Amino acid sequence: MYCFLPSFTLLQAKHRQLLKYKIVSLMAGLSTIASVIISIFLVVAMEDDFEARVLGSTVTLIIFYFFTYLYNLWKGKNINTKYWKYALVIAVPLIPHVLAGNILGTSDRLMITKFCGSESTALYSVVYSCSLIVMVLYNSVNQAWSPWLYEQLSARNYKLISKSSKAYIILSLIAVCAIMLIGPEVVWIFGGRQYAESSKIVPCIMLGTFYWSLYTFFVNVEIYHKKTFGISVRTIIAALVNLLGNYLLIPIFGWEVAAYTTLGAYFLLLILHSFAGKNLGTDSYYSRKFFFLIAGIAFVFMLIIKVAYTDIILRLIVSIIFVSSGAVLVYKNQNVIKIWLNRKK
Repeated sequence: MYCFLPSFTLLQAKHRQLLKYKIVSLMAGLSTIASVIISIFLVVAMEDDFEARVLGSTVTLIIFYFFTYLYNLWKGKNINTKYWKYALVIAVPLIPHVLAGNILGTSDRLMITKFCGSESTALYSVVYSCSLIVMVLYNSVNQAWSPWLYEQLSARNYKLISKSSKAYIILSLIAVCAIMLIGPEVVWIFGGRQYAESSKIVPCIMLGTFYWSLYTFFVNVEIYHKKTFGISVRTIIAALVNLLGNYLLIPIFGWEVAAYTTLGAYFLLLILHSFAGKNLGTDSYYSRKFFFLIAGIAFVFMLIIKVAYTDIILRLIVSIIFVSSGAVLVYKNQNVIKIWLNRKK
């Protein structure tokens, strides 16, 4: 399956870059629907449900990926080494970034297991799984945002980038804060009552996810300017800081502190990438004061929510204030949001 997967992702990337999101959605939708239908058929027909489910999803994806592989071969009959060289210069320096990012995302659970045991790891993993879902959603939005951003950078539409990025960040803040508010309920859905203790780190984990989304604004610009080596350096620094923090603090303060070390690592990435972006001219369209103001507001909200978890009335009051404030912010930014939603399809 993984032999043909790159052909599928490359074709999707091409259509995203051309802003043909209907085709991207159609490709993803058809593969998912076909996978579900075939899996259901095999589950009914076969005795081993697990094997039927695995075969149903795997075989379907292999077929889809294989046909996109043939399509790419047909459309790209000639190999142009110029494009390969161009891509490799940008992509190869990002390999350490990916590896360090994986270390940053997994080291906390490994160290929790080492110092606190598998039960603590299970408590942490439930909330971390929730954050992964949010990261996938952020990444999906970023795949739509980045091609649009590159077009506007080429056209030097800095005012539009500034307005759109602020609306994007505000909407992201609202989404993350909403998840913070319902943290105990999210944990109950994903893990059940036995994992209720882990709800106390939901605000911190979600805030780290938000900081991660903030620094990607600058990463997109670094990729646009082909400054990918620096991205890897900064990710390696953050991963080392996270490793050291986990190693020193988990034995003293317990498994919960891993959420705060990860939060600190993502905030460090935001700082490092914001200064790197300054050297690339991002001050023309990204207000660093705005980024850090929003980061500060999100941090204060996290502290309030942690207190509100202990009092249902307080959480209800905070929820009412949050919903009202969120509605006002969306209303004030509706024109920019409409521009973003109505961009070329």
